[in-house]
Amino acid sequence: MGHYSRKQDHPIGNIAIWNFIDNQISAELAYGLHPSAQGHGYTPGALSQVKKITFNTFRRNT
Repeated sequence: MGHYSRKQDHPIGNIAIWNFIDNQISAELAYGLHPSAQGHGYTPGALSQVKKITFNTFRRNT
């Protein structure tokens, strides 16, 4: 999943989710951000959106 800045049209980082375990509703998450984009508050907002999407997906599929 690409992570974009509102001021830029190219990716500034990424977020990955894997190892879903449905019966425990768990998964692993990793993220990275280009050094020039660090310290601007992008990651908390992106992670919040990923959390919403992931948990909504789990709820629909269980």
